[in-house]
Amino acid sequence: MPREYDFHSTQRLAARAARELAVWLAADPRTVRVVNVEADEKFQALDVDLLWETRAGRRKIEIKADRHDQTDNFFFETESNREAGTPGCFLYTEADEVFYYFTGLRRLYVLPMPATRAWFTARLKRFREVTARTPVRGGFYTTAGRLVKIEEVMGAGLGATCHDLREFFQTPLFVHQIKYFLRKVRHVFRRPA
Repeated sequence: MPREYDFHSTQRLAARAARELAVWLAADPRTVRVVNVEADEKFQALDVDLLWETRAGRRKIEIKADRHDQTDNFFFETESNREAGTPGCFLYTEADEVFYYFTGLRRLYVLPMPATRAWFTARLKRFREVTARTPVRGGFYTTAGRLVKIEEVMGAGLGATCHDLREFFQTPLFVHQIKYFLRKVRHVFRRPA
């Protein structure tokens, strides 16, 4: 029997993850700007949530928020809506990186794309498929994906990294936001050499 998820609680979890990760990126000294593009249709079509601009360039970020942090697995979505025939975000995102964020542990895995997708699709049949149902008006839709051991991805030589954000978030978010703002203000008002 597939798990059932409430659409609105899943959306709230995703919004919280996007807020937290945007603040975390903004605190990085390399950051010039972080833009949340979740509501932008152009970026929705690319399955991109954030734009992270640094002095080195712009990175497109897809965020996957997951509350199931005790399984030692990633859930790589292969079908977003089985009934409608919609492919899963992991198969089509045009992000440079997928930020796979276990919200309870505040553990972030940065998965480089398309390298992680290529590795995954070459081994797809090895991984167990699981489904989840989401009730919607007049019925439900089914999401399908594969459970992939975290240690297997991390050991595959893809350049994936893991970040423990618990200490970072012991400081209230607004403090990080103020620090980011002050860094920007200093940059704007810096005297020319």
